[in-house]
Amino acid sequence: MKNNLKYTVSFILSFSLSYTIYYILNGSINLFPALVLSLLSSLLIISYKSKESLFYLLAVGILAMIGADLISIRGTSQILGISLVISMLLVSGILDKSIKEKPKAEIERDYMQMLLGFVVIIMVIMGYLRLLVFLAILGILLLPIVYRSNMRLSRFLKSLRRRKVMFDTGALYIAIGTILSIGFIKNIDFLFFTLFALFFSDSLATIVGLNRKKIGHKSLAGSAAFFVSLSLVGFYLIGDLGLIFAMILALIERFSPIDDNLTIPAGSIFLYYGAIILM
Repeated sequence: MKNNLKYTVSFILSFSLSYTIYYILNGSINLFPALVLSLLSSLLIISYKSKESLFYLLAVGILAMIGADLISIRGTSQILGISLVISMLLVSGILDKSIKEKPKAEIERDYMQMLLGFVVIIMVIMGYLRLLVFLAILGILLLPIVYRSNMRLSRFLKSLRRRKVMFDTGALYIAIGTILSIGFIKNIDFLFFTLFALFFSDSLATIVGLNRKKIGHKSLAGSAAFFVSLSLVGFYLIGDLGLIFAMILALIERFSPIDDNLTIPAGSIFLYYGAIILM
């Protein structure tokens, strides 16, 4: 009964907010496809926890809608990002409860994250945003299948996975954070800045600070690595504001109570719109 209530609340909030935000930002363009996509994406995470066969069916439906180009890629990403992040927070829990693993596993995971980030940024530069979002959803679809197989790839991914998370919360939040960034950040330089923070600065913070003295859950050395790496990129891409935004995102990464793969892009989106309003 408790889970049913949680799933109902999750669906209502994710569906209503994703559709409303799409309407506010895009007007009456393609409202019916947007409605269908909001329904499918709002049920996706819930279905994985309650009826897994439906999860795969919904994921295939979402992939079909992305491939059919029924909605602009910005609008598609807005709906997917909002509905998935709300579902994840409400269904899997708001606080990050994953268990930190051995240093070797942490470092390997972060090197993989940087490698993935390199591919993502190349695709953004080349303008393959729709393909990138398609692959992000495809990854969400395939991840539980790969984990359950006995392939060499499966064993490798399992070695990188943190324990006690919903099939891989960190990987999901990276996918969702990327989708959110594509949906809400129109400026390509700021999008590059955000993705660099998500894939590279965050990973450097973990690698540099892994064996250093920690204050709370993070080390000062790791936070410094995050700020220095992002400030250099930020200053090059967006000028003096890049230094300020790098400091703010470094603080968000350090003190975030939930997975920073979500809070870093979310914080960057707020900074982006704040800069638009102030300028």
